[in-house]
Amino acid sequence: MFIMETIELALLTDLRPTFARTDFNPLAGTHLEDPYPFYARAHEEHPVFFSPMLGAWVVTRYDDCLSVLKDPRRFSSRNSLRGVAKPCPAAVAVLATGLPQVPLIINSDPPEHTAFRLAMSGVFSPRKIAEREPHIHALAVSLIDRFSATRPLDLMSEFAYPLAQAVVAGMWSVPSTDLDLVKTWGTDLLALQSPGLSPDRQVQCAQTFVDCQRYLAELIKNRRTDRRVGDPLSDMIHGEWAGRRLTDIELVSLLLMVIFAGHHTTAHLIGNAMAVLLAEPARWEALVADPSLISAAVEETLRLDAPLISNMRTTTVPVELAGIALPAGADLLLVYGAANHDATRYTHPARFDLCRRGESPHLAFGHGIHYCIGATLGRTTGRLGLQALVEQVPDLRLEPGQETHHNPALLLHGFDRLMVERTMSFART
Repeated sequence: MFIMETIELALLTDLRPTFARTDFNPLAGTHLEDPYPFYARAHEEHPVFFSPMLGAWVVTRYDDCLSVLKDPRRFSSRNSLRGVAKPCPAAVAVLATGLPQVPLIINSDPPEHTAFRLAMSGVFSPRKIAEREPHIHALAVSLIDRFSATRPLDLMSEFAYPLAQAVVAGMWSVPSTDLDLVKTWGTDLLALQSPGLSPDRQVQCAQTFVDCQRYLAELIKNRRTDRRVGDPLSDMIHGEWAGRRLTDIELVSLLLMVIFAGHHTTAHLIGNAMAVLLAEPARWEALVADPSLISAAVEETLRLDAPLISNMRTTTVPVELAGIALPAGADLLLVYGAANHDATRYTHPARFDLCRRGESPHLAFGHGIHYCIGATLGRTTGRLGLQALVEQVPDLRLEPGQETHHNPALLLHGFDRLMVERTMSFART
């Protein structure tokens, strides 16, 4: 298998050696911390280039990304969760003790994808999300009530992640007493996809993955015998979707994906928004003075610094993209973050502008049949999280002198921590 993969990689590299970028590493250095100047150059010089590190063609222009997303027949999603880091043999052995990994809503094609999306569409409908708004806002306020008025705090670990975890887990009736488990799942599953882990840490993260599968399998088992009216999980278990019922293994995989991906992307949205808003105090002060701008701030953050920065597709037939001939089976990394900075689509794309009007819709949630099913929930949680911060702690600022770092993840883009402090100029009594 390794020999075949090496041959295939060499063939792909030889297609257009001029377009290979051996220096591209989205998991470290400036390509991780601030990739947008590099993508701006790529737009002009090589909008589609091959990355030997990833074994994939990197697609950076808006129009090229959009054309791929609109054509699921020629560009499959089956490899969209392919990671860069390969688990060590001991971690692979632990993973083998868990449930088989099956296609999910994010890495499946029709007709399987159709059944998965139908099963989840009711859960994430705008009406259902709107009903949860008071609960989400109350959760945000309860977290802020724990903030210290005298010490710096990590906005990611003390607000963004706990809020996103509680919202997503609560939708699936995960008891609030088990939220510490959800936190562990999120930390370890993200780490498992990142490079540079020691074998012992890989084994620990692999065991977390298996434990998470078993927990969700037990939750599903209980709902099979204790169906609850109005409960999303009960509805998914007992409903028919595209003419069939979902298996327990499929249900476990769907829940794991939604809980993991949902809370990471939402937490990153909040963190990325607060980083850009507090970087120039006038931006934050504008929201404090006029909270109606919060929705615009969420959308501009999604465009400027998308928490889901990229996604994978695989060609099913020979195709041409940006003048480059690609064979069937070529992996593509669609960089939504780069597309959202395309100067042919956005005026001054590197600028945070709350007054953007009439420009192309951003691709932060993808497009087409794989448009993020949790987009409404992510937007709503981000908006209500920012609203609570504006209302309750308008005196926030970034801790001076800190060095911020992003988690080294291929598809996600967000801070590992973001330290803020209160100026006390607006401190509540």
